[in-house]
Amino acid sequence: MDRLSYRAFWLILVATAVGGIGLPIAVEQNYLGAESAGLWLRGISVIATVLLVGGTYLTIQQNQRDIEEVRKDREKPLVRDEVEHVVVPAIDALQNDIDDFEEGHIDWFYTGRRLMGNTATGPRSGINFIHSDHSARRRLEETSPELYSDLDDREELVIELCEVADEIAEEIKPFVEQTLRDEAPEPSDPDEFESWVRTITSASIKQIDHFAESNELYEFWEEHGDQIIGQMKEVAASEVTQLEQGEEEMIDLSKDLVERLVEEQMRLRREYGISSKEIEANHRWRNDPASKTFNRRDIK
Repeated sequence: MDRLSYRAFWLILVATAVGGIGLPIAVEQNYLGAESAGLWLRGISVIATVLLVGGTYLTIQQNQRDIEEVRKDREKPLVRDEVEHVVVPAIDALQNDIDDFEEGHIDWFYTGRRLMGNTATGPRSGINFIHSDHSARRRLEETSPELYSDLDDREELVIELCEVADEIAEEIKPFVEQTLRDEAPEPSDPDEFESWVRTITSASIKQIDHFAESNELYEFWEEHGDQIIGQMKEVAASEVTQLEQGEEEMIDLSKDLVERLVEEQMRLRREYGISSKEIEANHRWRNDPASKTFNRRDIK
């Protein structure tokens, strides 16, 4: 109850006390008759009872508010960690994936079983990034189970897409290797050839239109890119469809999660009185290639 309500309560209490004290005086001075005095006394009794109940209620309410404030003060450091080390990084990770996908920068199959943990070009994890605070993450799971469950569903979807892209890569790799041997310049060493195979395979899965003119494979892709993509759609038709549909689902889910995570961040900051200055998210993971990969389980 606000300060104005408390003032009104005490004014009524004082007025009732004054009335109770003044009643005998009023009777003695013949200002009130016996019948009127009885009515006045019963009225004061009723008011006193109401005030007693009201005072008890106000005391209970104030005690509950005090307990709630103590609880929030005790939990505030934990909530600040949750916002700083889980919610904010998750928002950044998912938004970066959305931006990277729309710009064609995500290499699905690079996060598969061959190069797991060695790439900075794969999709990011929303809850298992390398610098996450496990206790803060558990708190999000406990306090927002539905949100956490949907983040976990996204993890499963991304892993599934990586596995599908791996299957596509395995299907088209022989054709890519043969076309490079037949049509591309002789590489300077075997490692360079393997790099070309990965680059062309990735470009095929992403179905990119052009390489940068400065790229050494620019002319090769201009001449043979459509052919390789056509071969991929022929030998891995169902997998290509599954990947394309999964990508749309992943981006839609990521956008929805970003919205909900932002709302959760604002709710926690408002409820616990956490200012912007108190949130100093650790962004080291953004420049760490390993932070973009999944550490929850290996893809087999």
